[in-house]
Amino acid sequence: MNLDFTNLLAQAGMLPTAPPRAPAPAPPSSTTVSSSGASSTAVTSTTGSSPPSFFINPNLFAQANQASVAPPVAWPGMTLDELRQNNPSIKTMLTLLFSPTHENCYKEWNFHEPTLIAKFEELGKDVERCTAWYNEAMIKGQIRHISAKSNMEAKEVEMERRLRADPMDEEGNAYFGEKIRKKNVEEQYELMMEQYPESMGKILMLYIEAEVSGIKFPGFVDSGAQMTIMSEEFAEKLGLLRLVDTRFAGTAVGVGTSKILGKVHCAQIKIAGSVFPMSVTIMEGGGLGDKNMDFLLGLDMLKRHRCSINLAANQLEFLVADGKMLATPFLQEYQLDKNKGGTKGFSAEASNAELESRMKEIEDSEMKEAAEKSLEGAKTEEAEEDAKMDDGDEKPAGA
Repeated sequence: MNLDFTNLLAQAGMLPTAPPRAPAPAPPSSTTVSSSGASSTAVTSTTGSSPPSFFINPNLFAQANQASVAPPVAWPGMTLDELRQNNPSIKTMLTLLFSPTHENCYKEWNFHEPTLIAKFEELGKDVERCTAWYNEAMIKGQIRHISAKSNMEAKEVEMERRLRADPMDEEGNAYFGEKIRKKNVEEQYELMMEQYPESMGKILMLYIEAEVSGIKFPGFVDSGAQMTIMSEEFAEKLGLLRLVDTRFAGTAVGVGTSKILGKVHCAQIKIAGSVFPMSVTIMEGGGLGDKNMDFLLGLDMLKRHRCSINLAANQLEFLVADGKMLATPFLQEYQLDKNKGGTKGFSAEASNAELESRMKEIEDSEMKEAAEKSLEGAKTEEAEEDAKMDDGDEKPAGA
């Protein structure tokens, strides 16, 4: 079946206006030499096949086709953006991308679009097959975009018509009210991305390196916590559980409740080469809060040791003897495990596998939902047909 998207593309404004056709030039001649040395003249036809009517973006495909005959542009150490900008031909780009010389570009693309690279891997990195699949995916994406744009424009025209007929139309006012709201949100987003784009990044919590009995561990600094706490399992690992004063047992109430086993009154915690005596409350079980923390330095000990959280210098400062300041830096991402928001021990392969698994779950869920809706619709239609038949059977009896 031949699909013609001309009308759809025209509605979306994606088809260029054809300029007036110029007079056909005289057919060029080419000279060939026969085996006997005599020359003969052959006329070459200038009539070519017209492009398919469903070309989505003529300029894009013209550039890609023109670039297909151009030699690849590459140099050692080029980035993925440089590779794509200098090689608009999909086939040339993929040829370079799959070569060992530009393995860094391949890894960079895999970081940004792991599912796309997984498809290339599935196709065996065959340039011809990958090019064909990529072009097909681009065309399908453009068609979906144009179809959605056409439907949106048609709906907007309908809402405008309703408002002209009735300025108090509830649905029309709701439609344009939502459109204005989205525009304001988008303006705020653009302003934020221009002035402080770091707010879109992941915020790393404040951890410092601490040590007890020769065992180093990350301590979570939380000025919003009333007291300094440690999990039961971690206290046992550090040899502090035997020092717990059970007279201070009880229940901690916050977001949920936790059992307090007691308190270690003078735990010797080493920070930045100096030992600080701290009163630590021991909580039942393993892990604090979301089970990813073992030790939390709370407000009680921060005030006791006159600490300052210096975010400008990215460090926690202790006021020690003679008014001197002892500082310890907050830990960076590479120094923290993944469960604490860091990248220590991060595996790109495992992360990609997890992402693909989640996407497959979402796809399966959507397919299941669509099948259930289809089945429900079929049952509704069947019930309506039965009701119509029943009505038809009852009418003659009433007559």
